[in-house]
Order: sequence, then structure tokens, then C-alpha cells
Amino acid sequence: GKPLYRKTINFGALTNASEKKVAHNISNINFITNVYGTSFQDTGYRNCFPLPFASSAADASMYVYANAEYVIVGTGKDRTGFTTTYITIEYTKTTD
Repeated sequence: GKPLYRKTINFGALTNASEKKVAHNISNINFITNVYGTSFQDTGYRNCFPLPFASSAADASMYVYANAEYVIVGTGKDRTGFTTTYITIEYTKTTD
């Protein structure tokens, strides 16, 4: 019965086999219902990956999650060529 909110965050570039977090600046989050995104490689053919990304090669997989303060994306190998990433959070608020 609560309203569902959605915010898309410009996450920037992905990392080299590590985790990156970006503040989402959302206050009064009650429950995060979904976190997803897309990352683009800025080349002539413009590759893109959905996030999270599952692969049979463990180091190729990427995860995404959010907490009360941050959106977090982890990469298993060098993904620094993916310089444009947008993450969407869907959530309810405590103030409704």
C-alpha cells in the first residue's frame, strides 16, 4: 500500500576488479525493492552490459546493490573501459 519511488544515479566509470560506491543521496529509505543498471563502453561499437551481470567465468560477473547511503558495484576484472554507468534504485520511504 506504500508508494514506490525510483531514482537513477549517474554512477560513472566501472573499476578494475574492485568495488566502487557512490552516494545516492536518498533520505528516509524504508525498503529497497530493486537495484539494476546498465554500463556502456565508449568505443565505436558502444558495448553495453546489464547490471548485475552473470557469467560462467566468475571474474567476468558484476554485482550491484544498495544500502541506506550508497549504490555499490563490484567487478571481477578490469572494466575501466566502461565509462558510463547508470544505476536505478526502486524503494519505499519511511515518511509515507
